Amino acid sequence: MPINAFETKFGLTQPHTESPQPLPDSEPMPDLEAGPFPVDALSPVQRDIVKSISEVHSLPYEMAGLAVLAVTGSLLGKGAILVDAVNDRRNYANLFVIIGAPKSTGKGALNQITEPLFEFGRKLAEEHQFDTAPSLRAEKQVAEAKLAKLVRDSANPTTSRKPAATVERHCVVKEVEDLHKRIAEIDEELREPLLGTGDTTSEALAQCIKASPDQALLIYSPEAGDFIRVALGRYRADGKADADLFLSGYSVEPYRSARVSRGRIDIVPCLTILGFVQPFLFQELFSHNEAFERGLTARLLAAQVNAPLVEDDGRILRVDPDASESWKARARDLHELRMNASSDKCRIVKATEGAREVLRAYYNEAIALRRGELAEFSDECGRWRENGCRIALGQVLSDCPSATELTEEQAIRAVELSKWTQLSTLKVMRSGRAEQTLKRAKKLRDLVADANNRIPLSRLEKNHGFSTDEVKRIAARHPGWFRIQTIQTGGRPSAILTDLVPSQHPNTP
Repeated sequence: MPINAFETKFGLTQPHTESPQPLPDSEPMPDLEAGPFPVDALSPVQRDIVKSISEVHSLPYEMAGLAVLAVTGSLLGKGAILVDAVNDRRNYANLFVIIGAPKSTGKGALNQITEPLFEFGRKLAEEHQFDTAPSLRAEKQVAEAKLAKLVRDSANPTTSRKPAATVERHCVVKEVEDLHKRIAEIDEELREPLLGTGDTTSEALAQCIKASPDQALLIYSPEAGDFIRVALGRYRADGKADADLFLSGYSVEPYRSARVSRGRIDIVPCLTILGFVQPFLFQELFSHNEAFERGLTARLLAAQVNAPLVEDDGRILRVDPDASESWKARARDLHELRMNASSDKCRIVKATEGAREVLRAYYNEAIALRRGELAEFSDECGRWRENGCRIALGQVLSDCPSATELTEEQAIRAVELSKWTQLSTLKVMRSGRAEQTLKRAKKLRDLVADANNRIPLSRLEKNHGFSTDEVKRIAARHPGWFRIQTIQTGGRPSAILTDLVPSQHPNTP
């Protein structure tokens, strides 16, 4: 949708003045259908490569569109942050994108979008192998030889050049400690640098993140089923989701682990995910109760796509070389921005007042929906503005890699893209949660029946793994089955769950 049409439809902006007028605090979206992917809201470079790939390979715009948003975020890594868009919040551009696509959809065509990043990774690895690693290995050999001599001389003072009595033991110990520390540092520096990886266990993923120049990494998988099941706890004895690293990697927060199997890990990961799955795996992902409760699914941008069956008309079509070269050049610009950044100095992009108002209005739209039609998925909608900010940062620097300001127009485009991704995700999530919610509701009825039709919510949470929020969601979804009441028990008021008389249930399972 052209930007002007978007402004008219959603009323998110007014004619530009030096002092932008405040936007409505809450203006619910007209409907909850995602509609066509807003390809024209992408930056020109992104739009051209997405359109060309999609038209040549007969793919829906959303496949290449979501891919280019994810790759843009990964190219930036920790090289840029958006500030002043939300009170005291800093946003990177990383996204978690999962696309459901049937077999033979043509996912390989998207390699033209991901290839620049992996090419940069290969060059980094080659430079490391031929320029950096040899000197590090030589330094390590010297340090190990010196360490061995110090230890040997300390253990056999008669072979020392100085009498044992004059050897300052604490100085020797300090030198030995320093050598051990430097050898450990060299071992870390000898890791081949990575910018991206594929399917991997959590243990291996943590090591891959450590090997990234800035602890930012793209997880790219054309067949992400195994990767998703790893995150859901496939290799854990207790079956619980192995999601801690992914949660930290989305939020770019410290992650620490000292497990025997993993060794000590102390990183601040910045993860981007671009994965393709068979559509049936959405059911497994969004019906996983722990992933839902812990907020893993709330961080995902999901879309189910279906490529049209188009006959070959005999024409030879190729991706526009100008669009391809422009994308490669822009990817190189973003990569260089990232590589030139340091831990204490990265590109700061500030939101203008107009941009901030656009994002605020978007947040208030979501609040209105979370209080009403989307109350059941309120927690899942809590990151809409955050993902909008991440997309916005990618748009700013895709438009101009030297930019330092998020404009109102760029924020409008980012909100349009974010709305589409969030509504698409909501559609997938609703389908995936329906069956799981019914199963949990039936289990809840059994527990209420076993407790003589009266069970405290605190007991459900403590003994049966039903959080209070989940019970409230299930009760709201099945108003003919459950009632939550607050009773006075002599002390604090207690919330209890009761089951309505079975004969009153129109849909008794």
